[in-house]
Amino acid sequence: MVGFDSLALLTDDQLAAFANRGYRFAGAYLEVLTAEYVSACFDLDLAILLLSEARTSELSAQLGAASALQELARCHALGVPAGVNVDIDFEDFTGPPEVGCEYIDAFAAGLVQGAQPPILYVASPQPLSGAQLAARPNIHLYHSGASDNPDLVGIGYSIFQLLPTNFKPAWGQGATVDLDIISRDRRGRIPMLWFPS
Repeated sequence: MVGFDSLALLTDDQLAAFANRGYRFAGAYLEVLTAEYVSACFDLDLAILLLSEARTSELSAQLGAASALQELARCHALGVPAGVNVDIDFEDFTGPPEVGCEYIDAFAAGLVQGAQPPILYVASPQPLSGAQLAARPNIHLYHSGASDNPDLVGIGYSIFQLLPTNFKPAWGQGATVDLDIISRDRRGRIPMLWFPS
């Protein structure tokens, strides 16, 4: 299943250009996602992959817990169904691995408690090894950024960001996006997107 993501909200014409080329989902950041954009995607039979922006400074368990509450509030305001996954963006952090773990664990636990199970987006730079990433107790799905990321032995990634990043196709009505593909991880799992009802 091939899709795209962009921090900017695409226009209706841009969304249609991607839908008409066979793209099946749009990654959208909860920080900017609107009900109107959800409707525009659904009108084109595009599912939505819910993303959250990276927090890159002063990570802590407290920030992770607060971030979960913030993203859950955004989900509830939009009417996101329970069970739909939310990406935690973990990149551009060069602090101690244990701090990264505490942040991820608190963020993920909050999302699980709020019935929006997490996916962990991993991109360089970040300090955790594959074993440390795989050991996070409330993370069961992983999204690989286009960077050179740790192998998750026995688990793998269920979403892959493709190269080139900042893709601007001639047919895309001026949109610049990152491309993503969903496939089953090594345990047969795939994320739950927000589909048109």
